[in-house]
Amino acid sequence: MIAALWKQLQTLSWQEWLRRYALWIVALGLMSLMLVEFSGVVGELLSRTELWHFSQRQRTIMQTRTAARVVVVGLDDYSMTSPMVKQLFGRYPFRRDLYSHVVSYFDRAKAEVLLFDLAFNGGDDLEHPEADAAFAKSVKQATLPVASGVLATQSDQVALSSAESLLYRPQLSVVGDLTKIPLGVRNTLQAPIDILQHTPMRFVLTSGASTDGTGIVRYANLLVATKIHPTAANLYPTLPLATVLALNTKLPVVLNTEDSTIQLGQEAPIPFYKQAIIRWYGDARGVNSYNATGSPMHSQNNIHNSFSLLGPIGNWALHTLQNAGWMKRTVTAEMKNIYPRISLWDVVYSQLHDTCPSRLSESVCQKFLLLEKKNEALGSKKTKLGTYLPPALFVKQRLIVGTTYENAPGDVHPTIYGGPNYHGVYINANIVDNLIHHDFVWRVPNGVTLALSLAFALLMGFTAFKRPILYSAMLAIALVGGYSVFTFWLYQHQNGWINWTIPTLTVMGTFIGAFAVRTWLSERRKQQLRFAFGKYVSPDVMQTIEKDPSAIKLGGQRERLTIMFTDIRGFTKFSEANDPQVVQQVLSNYFRVMLGIILNECGGTINKLIGDAILAYWGFPLAASDDPLKAVMAALRMQQAMSDWNADPANPPLAMGIGIHTGEAVIGNVGSEQFMDFTLIGDAVNLASRLESETKAQTEKRSEAVKIIISQTTYDAVAHMITVKKLGEVQVKGKAEWVSIYEPTGLIESASSVVDLPLEPRRLAP
Repeated sequence: MIAALWKQLQTLSWQEWLRRYALWIVALGLMSLMLVEFSGVVGELLSRTELWHFSQRQRTIMQTRTAARVVVVGLDDYSMTSPMVKQLFGRYPFRRDLYSHVVSYFDRAKAEVLLFDLAFNGGDDLEHPEADAAFAKSVKQATLPVASGVLATQSDQVALSSAESLLYRPQLSVVGDLTKIPLGVRNTLQAPIDILQHTPMRFVLTSGASTDGTGIVRYANLLVATKIHPTAANLYPTLPLATVLALNTKLPVVLNTEDSTIQLGQEAPIPFYKQAIIRWYGDARGVNSYNATGSPMHSQNNIHNSFSLLGPIGNWALHTLQNAGWMKRTVTAEMKNIYPRISLWDVVYSQLHDTCPSRLSESVCQKFLLLEKKNEALGSKKTKLGTYLPPALFVKQRLIVGTTYENAPGDVHPTIYGGPNYHGVYINANIVDNLIHHDFVWRVPNGVTLALSLAFALLMGFTAFKRPILYSAMLAIALVGGYSVFTFWLYQHQNGWINWTIPTLTVMGTFIGAFAVRTWLSERRKQQLRFAFGKYVSPDVMQTIEKDPSAIKLGGQRERLTIMFTDIRGFTKFSEANDPQVVQQVLSNYFRVMLGIILNECGGTINKLIGDAILAYWGFPLAASDDPLKAVMAALRMQQAMSDWNADPANPPLAMGIGIHTGEAVIGNVGSEQFMDFTLIGDAVNLASRLESETKAQTEKRSEAVKIIISQTTYDAVAHMITVKKLGEVQVKGKAEWVSIYEPTGLIESASSVVDLPLEPRRLAP
C-alpha cells in the first residue's frame, strides 16, 4: 500500500501534489506551531495571552454566594484614622493591647477560630510592655483557638530559626511522591515577639497564594515546606488551610499526590488538581459589611448577573441602560463582595462598650468612657464614635483579621481585578471559600486541547479548500464564537479551565493559511491556464477563463464548433527552393499576422499549426451564437491580409485556401500516460480540411481564384450577414452524401453597421 502510494506521488507534479495534500500540510504545520506553547518566546506570549483571557472569564462570570462562615475583620482606613483609636491606642502601629480586646470580644462571642493575617514580630514593645502583656494574657485566657502569621521567605541559604517549632502542624501524612505537586518553600522564618511564644497562640505561615507568569495571584499554597527538598515532616499548612482546620491539631490531614487531593478527617477529599487554582467569588474588597443593627448586608440581583454573564457586550448593555436611567447602579457595587467585612475598630468599640462599665480601674476604659461622655454632651453635634456589633453575630464564625486600608504596604497584590490593590486577607478568605466548597478550578489536560486544535484544523482546512471562502469565514467565526462561549460555560458551571488561545489561533491560522494556499494555487492555476491557452485563445476568452476556470472541462467531450482549416498553396516547392532561414522567416511573418487576426481580432482559438497549415476553431471553451460569423470574418480579413502581402514585390507570392465548417466534434485530451495532446476529432474536422482542399479544385475549374469555402451549416448561420457565391454541390473524400458549398464575398450592406470587424486592407509586414 505504501509502495503504491509512493508510486502515485511520483507521477504527480508538485503543484498537483500540493493541491491534493495541502490540507494535511496546513494541519500538520499548525500542529507543529502549537507545540511552541511549551517553549520559547512565542510560547511565553501564548501563555500570557491565555492567562489574560482566563482572567477575563473569571471577571465576566463573577458569581456571588453566601460565604461559609468566613468574616473579614479589616484594619481599614476608618480604624487607621479614627480620633478615638489614636487617643486610646496611639498611632499605627497601635499598642498591642488593642488586639487583646479583639481576642476577648470574639472569645466572648463563641467564635470558632480567630486568625491574625498579621505578623507580630520585630521585638517586644519596650515603651509599652504592659500592652504586650495584656495581649498575651487575652490569648491565654481565651477558649477559642487563636493564631497569627509568621513572615517567611525563601532563601538560598538555609536560615531556619526556632520559629519552626512554633508553627501549627496537624496530624499530616503524605501518600505518593511530593515531587509530583508544586510546593512553595519558605526556609527563612521571622520569629514572633517573645511574650507571645509562651502563650497558646499558634503560628501559621501567611504565604497562602502565589502568582502566575504575569505576576497575578492565581494559585493557592495550601501547604508550604520549610526545606528545599521537602518531606512530610517539614510540611505546614498556610493560613487558609489552617482556617478550615480551625487549628485542630488532632484532626488528621492526608495529602494524596497521586490524585491531587487533601482529606481533612472523615470529610470528602478536596481536589486541588496538582496546583490549586483559585476560583474567585466577587470583588471581596469590603463593599458589604455588617450595618449598625448587626444585620449582614448581602445584595444580589439576577438581572445584573444575567448581564455580566454576557461578557463585554453585556457589560456595555448594562452600562447603557444605567446611563439612560432604566436601571439602578447601587446593586452592582454591592454584588462584588460575598465576604462580610467589619471594621477592626468596630470590634474594639463593641468590646469596650460592653465591658468598660465593669472595668473602671483600667486606664483604657476610663479614657473610653470619658470620651463617650464628652461626645454625648455635644447633643445634636455629637459624632458617631463607632458601630456596635452584637457578639451573637459571630457565633461559630471563622474570623480572619488583616489589613484592608488603602495601599497597605506589602499586603496589596495584583489579581484578576487589576492592581496591585487587592488585600491579602481577601485572597485568603477566597481560598478558604474554595476549600470549604471543594471548588478549586481544574485544568483541562493539554492533550484534550491539542486534540481539539487538530479537529478544528482539519475541519477548517477541509472547508477552506472545498467550499467557497465565505463559508469558510462563517465557519471560522462560528467555531471561535462557539468555542469561546464553551470556555465561559465550562468555567461557570464546571470550574473548568480549558485553553482558549491555542484552538482559537488554530482556527484563525488554518483559515488564513488555507486561504493563502488557496489563493496561491488559484494564481498558479491561472498561470497554467495562461501558459496552456494564452497562445491559442483571444484575450477576452482568456479573461473569462481566468474568472471561471470551471468553464473549461478537460477530457473528451462533444461540442458544436466552427472549425477553420487553412493552407498555403505551393509552399512545399517554396521550401525546397529556399534556405531554411528564409522559409522560417516567411512563416514567422505569415503566422504572426494570421494568428493575430484569429486570436486578437476575431476571438478564435488555435488548436495547432501543421507545417504551414492552421487549425483553428470557435465555440470552446466559451460558445457564442456569432461564432460562425467570427470565423467567416476572420477568413475574409486573412485573405485581405494575404492580398496586401502579395502586393509587396519584396515578398514571395503566396496563395492561401480556407475551409470553414460548423458541426459537432470531440474536443479534449487524447493520448496515453506518456504523451497527451489537446485536439479536435470528428467528421466536422475532416470536412473543414476537405473544404480547404476544395478551394484549389474550384480554382482550377473557374476563371478566378476561390480562396474561401464554407459549408451549408456555416452559411445557414451567417446568411443574414454575409454575401456569398454559391459554388454548387460536391462530394468530398470520405463522405457519401453531396455537400453544398459557398464562397463568402463580403458583408451585406445592412449588416455593416452591426459588425465590428472592418474589412479594409491592412499591410502585412515582411
